[in-house]
Amino acid sequence: MFSEVVNNTQFEPSSESLVNWCNDSHPDSRIRFQVMVPANLVVSQLDQRTPGPRLPGVNLVSFRDRLNDHEFEVLVQASWIKHEVSLRDYYQHWAKFDGETFLDSRLKDGNPDKVDLQTSRTIDDGQIWTTRRRGFKVGNGQAGFVLTINCACPLEQYSQQEAVIESVVNSFQLLTEPVHPFAEPLRLVTRREPVDFASYLPISWQEQPHNHDAPGPARFVFLRDLRGATSGVFSMVVSDKGKFPAREDFLREAVSTWEPLGIDLNQIAFEESASLGKAQTVRGTLAVQTRDGSTPKAYALEMLLADFGSHWFNAEVLGPSPEQDFEAWAINHRALDIFARQFRQA
Repeated sequence: MFSEVVNNTQFEPSSESLVNWCNDSHPDSRIRFQVMVPANLVVSQLDQRTPGPRLPGVNLVSFRDRLNDHEFEVLVQASWIKHEVSLRDYYQHWAKFDGETFLDSRLKDGNPDKVDLQTSRTIDDGQIWTTRRRGFKVGNGQAGFVLTINCACPLEQYSQQEAVIESVVNSFQLLTEPVHPFAEPLRLVTRREPVDFASYLPISWQEQPHNHDAPGPARFVFLRDLRGATSGVFSMVVSDKGKFPAREDFLREAVSTWEPLGIDLNQIAFEESASLGKAQTVRGTLAVQTRDGSTPKAYALEMLLADFGSHWFNAEVLGPSPEQDFEAWAINHRALDIFARQFRQA
């Protein structure tokens, strides 16, 4: 409920008084929060339900202008989420689904679960609105919730409202810290030969038997199951440059497993990436369209291709595209991110 009006000096540089609001009467303590909102806003919607697999999203509370001139809105939502889906991928997916355009996206400390977004969207009357969005993951086990604050106003007024929006977003916080951190356990992945390194993958990825006598580059494979079927294949491929002097030759061999899908190396889009250890690294992505009988299938291949001087190293993950199965894609995408961020070379 509303408490007393407080002066905004602690939220500089804002030009309005703010009031503290909290949902401390919500039956689920995990999604109780507090937020400072402009004093001219009133509650226009309140929902005390808890999200879950059958109710993936709930608008916990929304605030609109007291005079109903519809120039500023604050909306707090609770959504169900699996722990291996990052907030960055979750927000980007639903923004695209809702027809929003990205104006800005920032990660705190490079963490994909600490994201601050700004989007724009054309509403029914043709006016363009912009939204600032930030959230928390809460819960434990295999699934939990995302608590999200959305601050929206007409795009042409954003520069005037930016200080107020910044104050509101920064004041948003949980009333109770989660008892258990909302993160999956990680497994150590280490090799001494042919490249000496250590990194991590989520523990749900299962390593497959490796044939050390197989010809060609060393290949290490991990599988991820989702809903009773394989949803991701994570591979590490390493080779001496003496066997494949050219990057293109090594890459062709590294992805040869996926030839039945019709992969075209010329279509892989490469960009500079954060390094794997001390190696110069590029990140590549490719969308693959194929068919399973009469059923169209869409796959996404992501890779990190590194030059370790004497060896080529490729870490890749293949699975459904975000359009085919967003949850599976997000789990795969995060696994590659974790591997890259945790990678250490001896």
